[in-house]
Amino acid sequence: MTKTESKSFRIQIVGAKRQMTIPDEMMRDLRLDTGDMIGFTIRDHKIIDARPLKPLPIDMLSDEALESLRLQTAEEVRNGRFEDFSTPDELINAVRPQAFETKKTRSD
Repeated sequence: MTKTESKSFRIQIVGAKRQMTIPDEMMRDLRLDTGDMIGFTIRDHKIIDARPLKPLPIDMLSDEALESLRLQTAEEVRNGRFEDFSTPDELINAVRPQAFETKKTRSD
């Protein structure tokens, strides 16, 4: 699939747990694996953004990115904008992927 190509898919919500079945072609196009997450942004009862979310090991973050996250977190706590998380997974799911900058690796 090219960057400018668009495709439409239908996803069915099934069962009491409201699980979704994603078509194989969509899984391939989004490079998703079983167990991966998809983040949705909703406004006015409509999905305005959906993107695959993959955990990023903390050692992949640059020192600058870690410091930026620390400062951003401290400011949000000072301003009362923070959430309590019951599990590490809840925290990971809430982190915005675009806030991360990965370290450049050298190939020797």
